[in-house]
Amino acid sequence: MIEGSAQETTGLVRRGPALSLLGGLLAVALLLAACGRPLPEQRLQGVVLDTGYHLTLHGDLDTPRLGVAIESELARQAAVWSRFVEAQARWQGATRLPGARPPSPWPPVLGHAWLVDRLHERLLAEGGETFLVEVGGIRRGRGAWPVALPGEDRRLTLEDEALVSLVWHEPDGPHRLSVVADGALAALALAWRGRAAGGDGLSHPGTWVVTSPTGERLSEAMAARLGPTTE
Repeated sequence: MIEGSAQETTGLVRRGPALSLLGGLLAVALLLAACGRPLPEQRLQGVVLDTGYHLTLHGDLDTPRLGVAIESELARQAAVWSRFVEAQARWQGATRLPGARPPSPWPPVLGHAWLVDRLHERLLAEGGETFLVEVGGIRRGRGAWPVALPGEDRRLTLEDEALVSLVWHEPDGPHRLSVVADGALAALALAWRGRAAGGDGLSHPGTWVVTSPTGERLSEAMAARLGPTTE
């Protein structure tokens, strides 16, 4: 009887070329599994400037430390914004009666857009590569993010862009204007310009859509990107 012949037909080979081949196959399998594994999703949320904020992050990030950094950044930026608004209100009310508090000349949505852009900058500085920032309904993404069009079921994908939506009322009912631009403040500026013109003042190449009780108007760029209504 040849020594070891019983082991040759029962079980795995413990050494030799076959073991090296098996190890290589396992390494490739683990590598492919790691490449196909989705990045972990982490969420941070809270309240700032009397509205909610939401951050969705993809990647291996130190979430507790990042949460502290974001809260600190939000507190700092909100304080800066509040001082700015108060200074503007004092300037506007210089000729008013003592004790009368004038209304702020800056609507809250401007502060929300400003915060979205500031948070975007902070997350980039923290090493974030794929994230979505939302403050008061204004969104800005880093990377590709499918989002719903505000007030509708249709979706589009933000590609390192921001989405702003404004609603106002005309005699025929509510009108909604949604605009996509590189940044939140840029999108808000375009939306205000379009609203001032009744929804017709945006340049045709822009990415915008106006919905109203009488129908819909949208740019060619938006029509090419906007998905159908989901059932």
